[in-house]
Amino acid sequence: MSRPIPRRPAPASTAPQAPAAGSAAGFRIGRAATLALAALAAATLAAIALALHPVGDYFTESDFYGYAWGARLIERGQLDFARYSVVGPLYELVIAALWPLAHDAFRAAQLLSALAAGATLLAWAGIVRRLMTAAGHEREAEAAGFGTALFVAVNPVFVRYGCSATTDMLAVALQSLAAFALLAGRGRRAPLVAGGLAALAALTRYGSLYLVPAALLRYALWPVESAAGDPRPWPRRLAPMLQFLAGFAVPALPWLALSAASGHLPGANLIASFSYYADPSAARNLQDAAPGAPVTGYRSLGELLRSAPGALAARVLANLPDHLARQVRGLIGLPAAAACALGLLLGVASGAWRRLLPAWIAGALLFATLAPVFYSDRYALPLVPFYLSLAGLAAGIALRGPRLPGIGLPLAWLALAVPVALGARAAVEQQRWLASQLPVEVVTAGETLHRAAGLADPPPARGPGRSGPASGVGAMSRKMHLWYYSGLDPVAFPRVATLAALADQARASGARFLYFSWYEAELRPEFWYLLDSTATVPGLERLPFAARNPVALYRLGPGFGRDPDWLADPRARGLHVARAQVQVLNEHDAWNAHLTIAEDARARGAIVEALEHYLAATRGNPGLALAWQRAGEALLALGRVEEARGAYERARRLLPGDAATLIGIGWTQLRSGRADLAAQTWRPLVGATTDAATLRAMAEAFERAGDAEGLAAARKRLAEVRR
Repeated sequence: MSRPIPRRPAPASTAPQAPAAGSAAGFRIGRAATLALAALAAATLAAIALALHPVGDYFTESDFYGYAWGARLIERGQLDFARYSVVGPLYELVIAALWPLAHDAFRAAQLLSALAAGATLLAWAGIVRRLMTAAGHEREAEAAGFGTALFVAVNPVFVRYGCSATTDMLAVALQSLAAFALLAGRGRRAPLVAGGLAALAALTRYGSLYLVPAALLRYALWPVESAAGDPRPWPRRLAPMLQFLAGFAVPALPWLALSAASGHLPGANLIASFSYYADPSAARNLQDAAPGAPVTGYRSLGELLRSAPGALAARVLANLPDHLARQVRGLIGLPAAAACALGLLLGVASGAWRRLLPAWIAGALLFATLAPVFYSDRYALPLVPFYLSLAGLAAGIALRGPRLPGIGLPLAWLALAVPVALGARAAVEQQRWLASQLPVEVVTAGETLHRAAGLADPPPARGPGRSGPASGVGAMSRKMHLWYYSGLDPVAFPRVATLAALADQARASGARFLYFSWYEAELRPEFWYLLDSTATVPGLERLPFAARNPVALYRLGPGFGRDPDWLADPRARGLHVARAQVQVLNEHDAWNAHLTIAEDARARGAIVEALEHYLAATRGNPGLALAWQRAGEALLALGRVEEARGAYERARRLLPGDAATLIGIGWTQLRSGRADLAAQTWRPLVGATTDAATLRAMAEAFERAGDAEGLAAARKRLAEVRR
């Protein structure tokens, strides 16, 4: 059994011994395997990013383009301290440093995340290995470190941010390196290094500040080991705390002083707008408020504590089990959670859990700092290795258990391979889904805009230009992607209700172009029709370009802001909106739009087009009897009698007794040569139709079936219709 790190110098007889030759060889092999795993993970993440991820998504990566704007400002010697009220400056400083070396800063940011992911794996393998190492148990410690790195490497959330251009993986890597120096570092300089790395992590994302109380607890409860691995005595524990704080102050204090001198405290907006983070509902987002509309804004932490301390405390307490459940289900997943549970059981049974306790205390502090805010896998990402160190513990302790005969592989490793495989599969599926959501059309749109605007400098995506980030020509869109790929100034697409208000905002902000994609359509539903190429709007000149996803690019003319005549016609407007919606929404959400288009096509006699949309409406809403009935009508007109019968029967089950449906069923019976059945179906329906062709078919069916009374009724009704 492994023993806990002693609180006082161990007697000479129990001090850690040098590993035997065989153990040393296994140690080297284990470290080489961990290094190879980290390198393979980083290379794979880089390959995913470069091959499948050509543009930032509209989720977390949309922030990158704002950071790129800040990096370009820094490149021009403009450091705006107001930009860093939510996140620190380090990411933008790094992007600014990389940009002159890279053709595309977005690609450089992706590679930075991949490298940071590899560094995170190495750091956590080292943390677990160092904490687990004891005399005679080096191989178990190495296996635990490798197992931790392996479980983290296949975690879908880790994979997602490991190939994304965001601040997250850089912050996690810096936190992990700081945690290594803090938890597993040896020698007098380890606390100093830990403090410096913790400060760099905090200057990337302020949430990294949990490392400060974690460090003070760690140094208070456990001694720092010397470079040789011997623990320092108790009286010297105050020194590491002071060294950590000094190391933290070296990067942090100058930035704090410069920010304060400019009138902007780092992270001030996190406190001033605390209600945004404390509110789990979508109502927290005020970004779409219309210009000029009354906005109360967010409430600060101090205001919440004064006005509703009980409600805030209740929210935090409710978040504790809620966040834990979400992290088990989504952040690490149930299969990996089972591996963690196994590691915890084995750790308690063997006593090995004590060796990882310093790491788990730090993880508990991180968990606590996230409790007051709404849950997000992105925010919880740094917790992934803390959790999965339990699975790594299981992999290490498994070396003591039974093995497969012949090959000597621990039996428990077979069980642990299952969550690893499932995690890898989930990561692949998530990457495929993310690839399907990428706004790849913004790249070609940006190139088209750049040519249309006649700008001299290349867009930022093609490398640093000669001028500053602003070009003097604006393009309105919901996100900043367009600026990066076009070089035109970003103009926010406001939440307004009319074309006139939109035009006023465009002119006031200097926008000469309008970008309207599927994303703008979903967030600005007032203007769905702008996505329909058949909708002509005064003052909008459409610029054609090739695009995989629905998008429209317009040049703004002097007439922009005047409503088109068709906008006052509810039917015409509804048709243009429907044509836009079916391009973007899935059939479940767009069944009504499909029905609208189908009815218009039916009225125009476009049977094939109508059928396509009627069937789409039935797939989106299988309980829509009208769509089934209309589909049967179209199928019958196309001569597809059996398919028509099936559609009519679905309609009859949904709406029994509907005359139009029963008349259609009679038609399918007549076309199939069963005039007797048609006559039987139609007998009660003679007075329910005014269609001459149907009445003539009824008369024919009644005559062939020998139904004189029905024949007379059909002829009489036909005569009435002809008058």
